Parts: sequence; structure tokens; C-alpha cells
Amino acid sequence: MIKRLISKILHSLYSDVVRNGLQQIKKPSFLDYRLGDSRIRYQLTRTSRDWTDCIPTYERQNRGQETYSCVTQSGLNCLEVMTKALTGIEVNYSDSFAAKVSGTYERRGNSFVNFWDSARRNGLISEELRPFGNGTISNFYRPVTSEEREAGKMWLSAYEIKNAWVFWGWPQPEKMWEALQYGPFHTSVCASVRNVQNGIYQKTGRPQDHAVAVVGGKYKEYFVILDSYEPFLKKYAWNYDFGSAQQPTLTTRSKLMLVKAPNDSKVYAVDAQGVRHWIKSEEQFNLGKNMGLWDGWDTVIEMPLTRLDKMPLDSNSLHI
Repeated sequence: MIKRLISKILHSLYSDVVRNGLQQIKKPSFLDYRLGDSRIRYQLTRTSRDWTDCIPTYERQNRGQETYSCVTQSGLNCLEVMTKALTGIEVNYSDSFAAKVSGTYERRGNSFVNFWDSARRNGLISEELRPFGNGTISNFYRPVTSEEREAGKMWLSAYEIKNAWVFWGWPQPEKMWEALQYGPFHTSVCASVRNVQNGIYQKTGRPQDHAVAVVGGKYKEYFVILDSYEPFLKKYAWNYDFGSAQQPTLTTRSKLMLVKAPNDSKVYAVDAQGVRHWIKSEEQFNLGKNMGLWDGWDTVIEMPLTRLDKMPLDSNSLHI
């Protein structure tokens, strides 16, 4: 009993440390959401707990230099899976944008809390608009443009993110299994030390230093992990010494309205605040459609110029 208590205390003190990009995770406050919180609306439910059919394209976090962006990439993997499960649309959110605006730094990484706070505040944008880059740290963490920030705000007009603690401090596999029915979530593992038996990663007794997404599993046997290091899909033992875990919920708002004036080819997307955003090209239109922000050309509403002029026009050209 005493030995188990000491083990839990040590685990909570030394878990979730910076090495591959995961910062130590602070103890949740009483204001934070927990799994099953009545303030959270779950739009997704799968009794199978298997989300692997919605897994996005595999992406490495190190493409020449280590980016320390595992928190960002595991969080985005969760959201990309959820977006496909909700809408049927396969999206690829920009790792570089989300890592930069959430305050991720070389050799410092980031925490779950910082990432989700930033996602709710800054939104997400597509990989096409802001690609990963040439593999260098300086290029990955290049300055964010005003157009990219505007695109993030547009995304927030179509989607809402909340996040809840699955557990904190020491592993709770039953809680993890309960959470999986509502969607994927990210947790922490030890990437620097591996103990693999019969294809399943076993507990190491070492500090957790890397964030991954949990996308499935088999009760009492293992969890299926989506990683940003190869092999991208792994199995971790049911009793693995996972670090803390947080789960996002993604809910869809109504799609953005598309409007235009009579005898004018310019089409605008109207956000939740009633602000018009000019869609400059068919490429931008298709990007927004593919991200689930709006429907096709046939849904564009023609309205009198006098009414259109009452809607504020965003000062930046729209980029998705």
C-alpha cells in the first residue's frame, strides 16, 4: 500500500517532462473540465472505440531537425480524426501554424493546456496555406502572417473546441477506455526508452517525454497509439505507465453563408460576427469547402448591394 502510494507520488512529480517536446503538465484547476462533464456536448460516440478508419496522413515531427512539436501534432491528429468522423471530410491542419501560435519552442516544446487554449483562441488553418516547411527550425517557426491569423478566425466560425482531462498524475486505463468511446485523445509516453514484447510497448518506469494520440485499443490488453515518430501506429500495453491525458471535443457550428451582389463575380463568406470575407480565387474556395467551412457554388446567395454593404468588410483578403 505504502509502496504503491510512493510510486504514484513519484510518477506525478516526474512525469511529463521536456525531452521530445512535452512540457511538465500542471495540476488541473477546479475550473477545468473533466471527462463526462455536463458542460461538454459529445457529438461522437463509438462503442467499438476504434477510430483508425479516420486516421489522417502520417506526418513526422522531425523532417531534418527536431521541432519539439509532439503536443501540437498529437492534438491535431485528434482533431483531424474527429473532423473526418463528424463531416466525412479529410483535412490536414497546419502543424507549423498551430505550434507557432501556441508558443512551442525549440528544446522547450509545449503543454497540453497551452495548445488547447491557443486552438480555442486562434483556430486552425490548412497545411496548404502554411506548409510544414523545409525541415529547418527557423522555417517551421517562421512569423505568422495576418492572412494566416484571419484564416484561423474563420475556422472558429465553423467549429468549436473544448477539452477535458481524462486523468492527471498517474495512469488510469479504465478512464482511458471510457474516454475512447467519445473520440481520440492525447497522452504522454516515454519515447527515449522502449520495451517492446510481442509487438506491444510495455511500461518502462521512466519519465514521460513525448505526446501521442490514442485512437483505439482492446480492453484489458492494449491501446492503439498514433505517433509522430515511426512506426506511426503502435500498441501500448493496458498497464503502460502513461502520463496525463486530455481529450478534445469538436462540435460543428452552422456553415458560413456565401453571398454576392447582382452582376458581380465577387463572392464573400460571412462569419459568425456578420463580417464579409472576400474569397479571391477558386483555389481558396475549394480549400474552404474541403475544410467544411461552406458548401458549393450552388449555395451562393445573391442579395441587393444595399443589404450587402451593411455587412462590414474584412480589411484582409481571405486566405484559407
